[in-house]
Amino acid sequence: GAVVDMEEDEVVLGIPMTDPGVLKATQFVMSAVGITAYFLVMDLIEIADLKSFYLGAQTTFHTAFKAIGLTRAVLLVFTGYFGIKWSNVYLIGSFVALSLFGFLEMVVVGGYFAYLDEDMGSVLLCCFEAAFFLVAVHYSYFLFSEARVGSLQKARPRKTSLEYTLLGIPVMDMKVLKATQRLFTSIGIIGSILGFQVLLSAEIVVKDMSSSGFWFVTITIVLSLGLSGYYGVKRSNSNLLSLFCCITIGLLAFSILTSLLAFIACVVFESTGCISVISFLVSFMLVLLLAIKNALYLRDKAAMGTILASPVATQQGVSATQIGAACELPEKVADPKVSDDCA
Repeated sequence: GAVVDMEEDEVVLGIPMTDPGVLKATQFVMSAVGITAYFLVMDLIEIADLKSFYLGAQTTFHTAFKAIGLTRAVLLVFTGYFGIKWSNVYLIGSFVALSLFGFLEMVVVGGYFAYLDEDMGSVLLCCFEAAFFLVAVHYSYFLFSEARVGSLQKARPRKTSLEYTLLGIPVMDMKVLKATQRLFTSIGIIGSILGFQVLLSAEIVVKDMSSSGFWFVTITIVLSLGLSGYYGVKRSNSNLLSLFCCITIGLLAFSILTSLLAFIACVVFESTGCISVISFLVSFMLVLLLAIKNALYLRDKAAMGTILASPVATQQGVSATQIGAACELPEKVADPKVSDDCA
């Protein structure tokens, strides 16, 4: 008999997703779009505030690199968002091409920085960005292949995709899935911001250990956030999620204090670049609030005994007496009509 899906389809940009594989790829691409859009907005605010495009670029190469990066970011956000929203194979294909271009660009730029003996932090940053683009190519190409066959909405579940996993964590509850996806996206943005400082200051710390205190504190925060958030969900551990909330609340308090000091400095000294600094701090606080909100939801779920990492039941071998399964006819029925018990 037919099996009726007990779970409501997850909806992304108005598209109900029925295939867990398509859903996973879609949510990763949307996370990549969100992270790209965040840093794009920060760069544009800084350009508008300083009334200069250079943003600290010292050479023609750095200026061209920045211009290409901004253009690519705008196109990535547009093609990724509307490509999925409209199930448009050309826009999704453009996203794949842009991500592949970003990967190749980071490889070339990282090699060029290494050739020029630039600081090791810049080289490592290029390596991480290259890895980010490579994963984006993988998932977006999967969506491109699905969109060529038909609408993403009509993608049918396959035997190989009856479980939904997010970073290796099997998830069944759609509300838990949404909270987990938002939490990991927030961790990605927070980790990118703090990790950027860690990478750029790594070589300075190696040369001068007297300035290593703040660096070790920052890297400890990054690792603690990532591990407590990931394993808190994976193991349904409310204590780890509580630790994540405490660290994030501490970062939020520090950001609020820094914002107040920056605002006072802007008013008293009339410094340049105040709008971009305050905008960055405010947006960072909003990301922290988003992370706290979803981590608290997941912590409460785990504290109530909910297993956050629940494998999705396969559709094979479902008993006829199970909810959602079609009722079987008795073995011997004189009248060919369906038994009233099946109504």
